[in-house]
Amino acid sequence: MADQYVFVTLGSTRFDGLVRAVEDPKLLQTLVDCGFSRLIVQYGKGDPPCCENVPPSLSIETFDYQPSIIEYIQGAALVLSHGGSGTLIECLRENAATIAVINDTLMGNHQVEFAEAMAHKRYLCYTTPCALLECVRAEKWRTLEPFPPPPARSPFLDLLDSHIGIIQ
Repeated sequence: MADQYVFVTLGSTRFDGLVRAVEDPKLLQTLVDCGFSRLIVQYGKGDPPCCENVPPSLSIETFDYQPSIIEYIQGAALVLSHGGSGTLIECLRENAATIAVINDTLMGNHQVEFAEAMAHKRYLCYTTPCALLECVRAEKWRTLEPFPPPPARSPFLDLLDSHIGIIQ
């Protein structure tokens, strides 16, 4: 098996619950058991994960920000992402096996609605930090459906054209 990695993105804000879940020795061992040899973590404004109790066959790389994370998403065999819709859409467009980890401490949490809708169509899995270990172990992320490509022509332009005839 090639050098398979998991990419974790916490976005631009703090998400300490996901950092703590990623540090869990049981999760780290489960990643090794699933065939992963690398874990790359983008931790944003929060603290980087503690890299103690890491199985010797798993290397961990961390960074706060990069101008773009799309290359990490494209190369990952699994993405563990915060529940922000922008990042999730990037993951879906790249057909990356994705587990959306919802920050269940947020007030008026809109993240869960989007993640539930995408999970219902089997485009991604979603969970909370407390249940991440079980979600990874279940391996449903291995059998997700590909996200459909965007339409060749914008439905908005078609609507606009039907009303004012701007497209020739």
